[in-house]
Amino acid sequence: MSWKERHLNWTWFLISLLAAPFIGGIGALTLGLADPDLEKPATYIITFSVMVGITVWYLKRKNRGLGNLAWLIVPFGIIVLLCFKNLSSKPPTPHVIKTQEEKHENRATESQDKEKEYEQNVWEIYRKEWATASSEKRIELNKRMLRWQELMKSGLTASQAYYRAMPEDLNKGIEEQPDKPTRYSRWSWMPKVASAVLAIAVIVAVIYGVAVTKERDALNTKLESVQSVLASTQAQLSSTKQTLTSTQSELGSTKQTLASTKQSLTLTQADLGSTKQTLTSTKTELSRVNSTLASVQSDLLATKTKMDAIDAKLKLYEDTMGIKIFSGVQPLARGAGPIELVNNLAATNPTWQQLMPFLLADPADDRTWTEGIFVSGDFAEMLHNNAEAAGIRAALVGVFFEGETIGHGLNAFKTTDRGLVYVEPQSDTIAYVTKGKEYGTVSLSQNLSFDYSYYEKLKADWNSYDQKLEAYNRDVQAFNREIFGKVYYIGTTEWFRIKEWESTLEAQKRVLDALRAQLKDLGKPMGIVESIEIYW
Repeated sequence: MSWKERHLNWTWFLISLLAAPFIGGIGALTLGLADPDLEKPATYIITFSVMVGITVWYLKRKNRGLGNLAWLIVPFGIIVLLCFKNLSSKPPTPHVIKTQEEKHENRATESQDKEKEYEQNVWEIYRKEWATASSEKRIELNKRMLRWQELMKSGLTASQAYYRAMPEDLNKGIEEQPDKPTRYSRWSWMPKVASAVLAIAVIVAVIYGVAVTKERDALNTKLESVQSVLASTQAQLSSTKQTLTSTQSELGSTKQTLASTKQSLTLTQADLGSTKQTLTSTKTELSRVNSTLASVQSDLLATKTKMDAIDAKLKLYEDTMGIKIFSGVQPLARGAGPIELVNNLAATNPTWQQLMPFLLADPADDRTWTEGIFVSGDFAEMLHNNAEAAGIRAALVGVFFEGETIGHGLNAFKTTDRGLVYVEPQSDTIAYVTKGKEYGTVSLSQNLSFDYSYYEKLKADWNSYDQKLEAYNRDVQAFNREIFGKVYYIGTTEWFRIKEWESTLEAQKRVLDALRAQLKDLGKPMGIVESIEIYW
């Protein structure tokens, strides 16, 4: 058995004291080169990880459970770990076996079944020790078991042979002697406690040394800073002395200037007396004019405030074509819950080129419409608040349809270059809203105009395409009925008629494909608009 296995406590303590901090320091230094902020936490984490690995090895050698790792995080838990005794799977200690042998050596009538059971137990203990033993320990175990078998062949029972084989030193040939019972002094715990106290003392000394070193470095740094400030202060003092000398020289010349100025002041005071009389009368007149001007300015300011409010309302109505308008109030309509609009007083009307990238990037359309949880009003509320937070003036719009009790929520923006724009927040499409007409949407990228007539033109193009497509499908069905089950011979009149018909259908198909490529994608209509409410 090697020294480290005979002295597991000292082995674990020395490795923990030296290897763990060294490995932790090297790992922390390596990480610190990449990021200095990681150096200190890396030191703690790596050192603790090495401590855990060393303690796992220590507990396995002690045949202790890994649950004892918890002592590493308990205050003074290291003392408990250092006090652990070895728990092994060896057979009963010699003095116990001896006691049992002395107790039963005169019983010549001991049954053979009991000896066989004892022999099986010895073999089971041997296998367990073999599984966990080192190579040197296995050689010793083999010699011991061979000696045990030789003693049983000589006539001894299994227990007697095991007792005699256990204390025998096979390598040196020492004469067999019965082991004496092991005596345990009540002071046997003292060496372990002393080791624990020594370990704590060393750790405290290391911590104190590190703290003193850090404090000394901090004091040195502070001293250097103070010396630097002192040198700077001395330089400033020298400069101040030079400035003071220059100032005293200037003060002498200033005194001379002051004397001549006093003479001029005497003459000026005489002129000032007559000027004061003129000023007094002027002040009286000015006070009367200021009073009149203040009254006029007050009336003008009140009139301007009223005009601004009227202009704002007029502009708002002009922008929204006389639709029902609300400004600075929360909508009565609800989403899945009450709608709360958050306005930004600094928000401004955007250009279309400013608005379009914001709509494409806004996450409102990433949400999923869920009945009773997140509906159209919630989409419109989210887009409105996001736009206002981004400095873009926005409105929430409530649309109600003929024959429907539940309305629909969307948004409106007043662009400075293309006028009022309705936006469907669930799909980032342009909405076309006019009272008494169908509610429609067009893709954001395919939009060329925000006027409702543009939507009507796209709708008419789709209707024309649908009619032509329907006529083409009827012709195809008629052609298929005509040729079904028939054979046409090349060069005959019927063959030429069918080929001409087929060519006509192919030409119609090419025309329809070209028309379809020019059409803009329209959203599904939602109904006829009955009323519109806009909340700015």
